[in-house]
Amino acid sequence: MGMESHVRGLGILYVVIGVVGGLAALILLISLGGFSGLMIEAERADFASGPMVQVIRFFGSGITAMMLLLAIPSVVVGLGLMKFRPWARSLSMVVATLHLANIPVGTVLALYSFWVLMSPETEPLFSPEQR
Repeated sequence: MGMESHVRGLGILYVVIGVVGGLAALILLISLGGFSGLMIEAERADFASGPMVQVIRFFGSGITAMMLLLAIPSVVVGLGLMKFRPWARSLSMVVATLHLANIPVGTVLALYSFWVLMSPETEPLFSPEQR
């Protein structure tokens, strides 16, 4: 299997992970009642005023925001990699670095990205003369 296949496969993985991550973030947003300001009705309940609910809201909002912020660039990078755009190679390195913290799937994706995109055989695929 040539590096061209690896780059296309990597692009597909980025799109799939971006879409799944975006959908998971939306589900999390809905299941936790949205970002903290959207839980107006829950504020009236007795259980909603406890410290644990505040902690869940804080971390839930942060995780949801991070998932959404990572989903969009993942899809963009994936589409760029599938079309061998020169900007996609460098941007995917940045996105892969952010995915390192997403254990275990994001870490594996990031390591695979580094291997594919830093390979000497991959560089000519992204040159403007090649495409």
